[in-house]
Amino acid sequence: MAVLFVLALPLPATAQSLDEKVRYILEISDTERVIDAAFEGFRPMMINQLRKMSNKITPEIADHLANIAADEMQQVKPEFVTFAVDLYKKEWSEEEIGALYDFYKSPIGARIGRKMVKFTEIMLPQVQSFMTKHYVPRVQARISRDERLRNALSP
Repeated sequence: MAVLFVLALPLPATAQSLDEKVRYILEISDTERVIDAAFEGFRPMMINQLRKMSNKITPEIADHLANIAADEMQQVKPEFVTFAVDLYKKEWSEEEIGALYDFYKSPIGARIGRKMVKFTEIMLPQVQSFMTKHYVPRVQARISRDERLRNALSP
């Protein structure tokens, strides 16, 4: 009789697999859009670097190269998501992933997850600007004072 009672109980909802939990975490944090925002933030720097590589690289050629890179970024996204899922599973325990998943499933967690996307979009160009103003000049100054590097980098 007890067995029949247990069998009559409703079955619990199917538990999410670890991969599904990580994919949800990536989805709530809008990882693909963050990748796009990061790429667009670094695009001007990439174009500038391309133009410095050769005087044959016109603004149009640099822009064309950047468009190819952007297209490839779109093409690689599914592989990147798989890579990110595997990285999460490697670096985080199952318990930690479960806790993140549960947090992001909560109302406050979902709001924070969505807000982090906007925060990251705001932060990326500011980080780039900060690094351009504060970090790059310092590295360039140190390189210019280092005779060995000056000799190695001179034309």
